[in-house]
Amino acid sequence: MDRITYLLGAGASFNALPLTLEIPFHLEIMENYINKNLREFPVDTLIGDIRDLRNQLNEYNTIDGYARMLSQNRVNSENKLKLSKLKSILCCLFMFEQLKKKELIWSFAIEPGDNRYDQTNYSRAARTIDPRYKSFFAKILNGPRLDERINIISWNYDIQLEIGIENNLGFKYDNLNDSCTIYPHPTTRHKTGDLLNDLAIHDCLPQIVKLNGTAGIFFNKNSFHNIYLDQNEFFEDRFETLLEIHKETIRYSKYNPYLRFAWEQDDLTKRALEYAQTIFRNTDVLVVIGYSFPDFNRTIDYQIFRDNRIKEIFVQLPDTDIDTVKYSMETSLDRSQIDKVKHIKNLNEFFIPRQFIPNYQP
Repeated sequence: MDRITYLLGAGASFNALPLTLEIPFHLEIMENYINKNLREFPVDTLIGDIRDLRNQLNEYNTIDGYARMLSQNRVNSENKLKLSKLKSILCCLFMFEQLKKKELIWSFAIEPGDNRYDQTNYSRAARTIDPRYKSFFAKILNGPRLDERINIISWNYDIQLEIGIENNLGFKYDNLNDSCTIYPHPTTRHKTGDLLNDLAIHDCLPQIVKLNGTAGIFFNKNSFHNIYLDQNEFFEDRFETLLEIHKETIRYSKYNPYLRFAWEQDDLTKRALEYAQTIFRNTDVLVVIGYSFPDFNRTIDYQIFRDNRIKEIFVQLPDTDIDTVKYSMETSLDRSQIDKVKHIKNLNEFFIPRQFIPNYQP
């Protein structure tokens, strides 16, 4: 029985969520939505922080580039504060993108005729889930559980995987571990008295590992604060909580975002890496979807890939990206493996390899 592992990057959520270079634009969308529809709340500080972040991203081009600079200079208290604000705003953005909105989000276009507000962008911004996740889980769920031959490793801190399972099974977020083990997940813990230690303990190897954690979950030493509960929620109904969390986060106080960047190392990220390494050591078929092997992730990618038995690799990406990605893969894979990479050009559905067919014989 071949074991199949999916490695997901931001492109796996393309039909609902912004790619890295689109984040400033989507921050602008969120800012305008808050300005128009949520003025009953004290939003001025949050809006000011969103604008500051957008300005910085114009200088650094990507979230990771700006966050890396702040991380390297954290002895500077101002940079430490800015990094906390950045994570808090990212969590707010991903909740905005993945929860329902009570007003049409395109009704507040900055200028009529702005070419960024076209039908394609509207369709993506209006979705809370990339529809490919729904059909994907419809195929790989075996009754109420994820097929035991499948593992998923994700570099994304969105909750598209969780929403996909939820849509197919009707589970709420806190009950997802009844279907498959997800690391990290706020219900995956034992009562040892130490929250981070509790979070790291699994009775078995998780089927889904999120290397960067999850935007929308916060913790302090004694408790979790989960913004996302289920897909029936509206952004407006969670906004007051998001405001309170932002206020406390920037004071280094009550809430610590459950979101990490590739270079940040703590008990959460170390355990996620260990799980990912174990999964890759037992992987026969790898399916890479929407992942470009970016520079900031190379150290972790190398550690994950360095000991593997992978026989086949499928990479599902647009034509324009494949050569660059194969070149980037050279830091993680043997040349002989890269030469065997099969490019999947159809982006309409997540690729399912033939090895998933019951009783498949090569």
